[in-house]
Amino acid sequence: MKLDYCYHTHTIRCGHAVGSDEDFVKAAIECGIRELGFSDHVFIPGLNQPQIRGSYNQLDEYVESIRYLKNKYKDKINIYVGFEAEYSKFFVKYYKKLLKSGKIDYLICGQHFLFDKPNEAIFLHTLPIKTVTKRVTKELIRAIKSGLFKYIAHPDHFLGFASQYEPFFDEAIAKICKCAKKYDVPLEINLHGIFNRTHYGNTPFKYPCDFFFKKAVEVGCKIIIGYDAHNPDEFINSYIIDAQYLIDICSNNLINRIKLI
Repeated sequence: MKLDYCYHTHTIRCGHAVGSDEDFVKAAIECGIRELGFSDHVFIPGLNQPQIRGSYNQLDEYVESIRYLKNKYKDKINIYVGFEAEYSKFFVKYYKKLLKSGKIDYLICGQHFLFDKPNEAIFLHTLPIKTVTKRVTKELIRAIKSGLFKYIAHPDHFLGFASQYEPFFDEAIAKICKCAKKYDVPLEINLHGIFNRTHYGNTPFKYPCDFFFKKAVEVGCKIIIGYDAHNPDEFINSYIIDAQYLIDICSNNLINRIKLI
């Protein structure tokens, strides 16, 4: 299978990606991508997370860089600018303001952290898996209902922090999938998760999870594939072959375009 779209692309600003913005564009064109969305980890005022997300003062430069490339390569590829963002009640007004301003085209939700305070991110691995499951499920459901996000990136990410399958996963997965179906919000098969699992073996990085997506298909959710690219080479040397078993499970539910603007 070959993809001609990607709505999940990072930049060096997050501190854990490599390559220039233009390198990503050139690599995307080379491998046949026609729709490219940049969605770096969202810059949030007052939240300092070096090596995880860029600082808020990088916002305008980020947008200007992607808009420049959009115009430069307009005859070869459609380019959009957005963010991958965690849902939190603390950030809803900010996200709405960002979208209304026209600076960005879209948001996708990637729930990497939880927040009890707006300037303190809670790492999921620091919490018991039952607590993580309960809290992430609530936040993903709120994200879906909010209407702020075009899709949910790696909705099964929280499962990667478990050492074994737990019975309480079933209810959480069902809740997420049923809500996504009701509000018509796609769920993402994350190729970077395949990369992590392939390279690091038996670590917490065990998503994407077939049992999650089997339920999503059963419920009737729309499924999209995300590169979650942190290196231009990931477009060319994709892990989509390793994800084929999961793509086969979801084949009747796959979509390949999202209306961003």
